[in-house]
Amino acid sequence: QAFILIPVFFTVELNVISMAVQAEDVLHGPAAALLLVFTLLDKRVDIPRCAMVCKEWRKTCHNCTLWKSLSLAGTSEAGKRISYFVAQSHFQALKELDLEFAQGVEDQHVRLLASFGLESLNLNACQDVGEQAIIDLIKGPAGSTLRMLSFYWNLKVRDRTLKAISEHCSQLTDLNFSGCKYITDEGLHCLAAGLPKLLKLNLTRCPLVQSAALECCVAAHPSLTSLLLYANASLTDPAFQAMAVLTQLTHLDLCGMQFMTDEGLAAIAACTQLSILNLSWCVRITDVGLCVVAEACQCLSNLSVYGVRGVTDLLIQALARSCKASLHTLDVRGCLGVQGRAPEDLLLSLPNIECFIVHS
Repeated sequence: QAFILIPVFFTVELNVISMAVQAEDVLHGPAAALLLVFTLLDKRVDIPRCAMVCKEWRKTCHNCTLWKSLSLAGTSEAGKRISYFVAQSHFQALKELDLEFAQGVEDQHVRLLASFGLESLNLNACQDVGEQAIIDLIKGPAGSTLRMLSFYWNLKVRDRTLKAISEHCSQLTDLNFSGCKYITDEGLHCLAAGLPKLLKLNLTRCPLVQSAALECCVAAHPSLTSLLLYANASLTDPAFQAMAVLTQLTHLDLCGMQFMTDEGLAAIAACTQLSILNLSWCVRITDVGLCVVAEACQCLSNLSVYGVRGVTDLLIQALARSCKASLHTLDVRGCLGVQGRAPEDLLLSLPNIECFIVHS
């Protein structure tokens, strides 16, 4: 009877709400339908309210399937919410937790998560979380199950964090240190000693990282599919030449590499699976290196050479020969050597382009 009273404020298509649940979570009949509807609700607001309707609804609200992922992104008093949730038995099923820009998350709240079998943890911009609390989390049971960790703009993350991750997070595939500007070569060498399953690495705005350490890290992780190095201006050609081993790489961000030359760029042509390549403000490169990459990387869908004055129409011609079918985003603004850089001119050679601006 309770199910019949569900207020429906949206249309649900069966193919949208199909789920992969563990055998012990499978329900049948009205209870199963109720659970499917509840998966579409906000766990922070709607589920607690539903739990007060009746015993059946409360039981469904506590089903572990609902609590395998939780987003507290951008919420206030997120730390208090964590303290409440961890005391609930159904919360033990948690696998994914998003705390991006959440307020009120402190060391004691992060430590509460150490005993969970977390697979994904987003601590982006959680500035009140200190390095030792992160290390304590990693050294707990959560460290052995984590597959994704993100620490965007946490200035308290230092080399000790990287060392702990390398030693305790053997299942990690996705790691984000964007804006953690106090990471040094020592930390990167620690990463090179572990993380055998690493596929995605974000080192955006980590200015203390030098070429030799990056070479070591790249050599240790040849299966990388994504490498983001935006605004690490001190890197030089040896670091880019080392990337030739990344034959599975699909996303590479080298924006602002002011010391990269055509020699370093040409080595990236070995990454033939590249789909997204950002070379904005790489002021020393020219058509010589770019055409080599364009001819070799025929899966390119997104390319930015914004502000690169060494680019001419030769690059457009090379892209038209090799990437005409795949390329849908191309930013050549500021490339004064490209005579036909207006959108209508580019479409004559590259008709599938839909976006002409990568950097706004």
